[in-house]
Amino acid sequence: MQIKNRHLLKDWEIKTIHTTDLLNFVGDFNVILAFTILNIIGFNEINIHFVIVFFLSLVVFFANRQGRYIFSAYIFFAIGNYLLSMIVLLMGLDSYSLMYFFPITLSVIHIFGRRETFIHLIVWLIIYFLNVGLLLFYAHFYQAIELSDDVKQIVIRFNILLAFFCGVAIIAIITWNSITLEESIRKKSKEKEILLAELFHRVKNNLNLVTSLLNIRKNKSNSAEVAEALEDCRNRVFSMALVHDKLYAENQIGLLNLNDFVDELLHSIELNLGEEAEIDVQFSGTIYLSLKKSVPAGLIVNELLTNVYKHAKVEGQQLVVKILIQHFDDEISIVISDNGPGFNLVKSGEKNLGLELVQSLADQLDGEFSLVNNHTQTGALATLTFKV
Repeated sequence: MQIKNRHLLKDWEIKTIHTTDLLNFVGDFNVILAFTILNIIGFNEINIHFVIVFFLSLVVFFANRQGRYIFSAYIFFAIGNYLLSMIVLLMGLDSYSLMYFFPITLSVIHIFGRRETFIHLIVWLIIYFLNVGLLLFYAHFYQAIELSDDVKQIVIRFNILLAFFCGVAIIAIITWNSITLEESIRKKSKEKEILLAELFHRVKNNLNLVTSLLNIRKNKSNSAEVAEALEDCRNRVFSMALVHDKLYAENQIGLLNLNDFVDELLHSIELNLGEEAEIDVQFSGTIYLSLKKSVPAGLIVNELLTNVYKHAKVEGQQLVVKILIQHFDDEISIVISDNGPGFNLVKSGEKNLGLELVQSLADQLDGEFSLVNNHTQTGALATLTFKV
């Protein structure tokens, strides 16, 4: 029978229904086996209880078909409590019937052992604790059915073996479910990796297309000012494309290798601006950035390095650029310095738009940015720090 309104249920709810059905089936098998053995040895005083249990197990099955998995689970555990209590009271504590509560408790944990149903797990563990406590206290005063020594020995051995194998069966079910769940998670994770990689790949291709269009428009422009503005835009778009390319290329998809990014960005800037410099790049190990931090951090590094190559060159002097990137406990520090003429905030009476962009991106990173003239040597000193 199909589960009613299955499409409205979540995956974990469907799994809970299947788990309850499976444990209900295992429970019915154990009840049939116990019913057969007990009747063979002449102990038929609890036959009526077995009939009630079979009826309630059908209620569990049909409740699951209606998608009422919490109700069916409560009925399933109530069956276990009811039957085991009757057996303990009729056979006495020395029959070892209390051992059956171990596999039943495993069943409770397996069905309700998740965040969405955790409160039900607590409720049933309290019920079990109270029930077993009452049985241990009250069973001594209850008039149990007298069993001959031979029958009692058979019952004890049967209870030990059946409780043991029942526990093993439930552990096997839990293990198998865990294996299938792990395989399902691995498969979905792989699918998401492929989709994410494809997303990065498509974004990179689209950004490269925009870069090409900007290049074409720049080459056709007769205005030096427009060409420079288009070149700045092209460099910014290229840096974003490079970020997504590195996010896609890394084995750890979704993490940007900042070391590789800076190296390739420097090569691209030198190639586009036609300016060679003496570069000193230092990293405190391999540094990775999350997807959220990668684009703004990449744009800032691109903006600062582009400004250095454009404005720090002094006629007759080799351009020297020093880059120090360090990763502390929960913070990344990026320091870029040069040997140029220093920093002038006001140029042609207007505020530097590139630095406005850098400050805005630093705010996105919840970081701090500063740009000052280097007092120990000529040139400017830019520092960016942000939490990771």
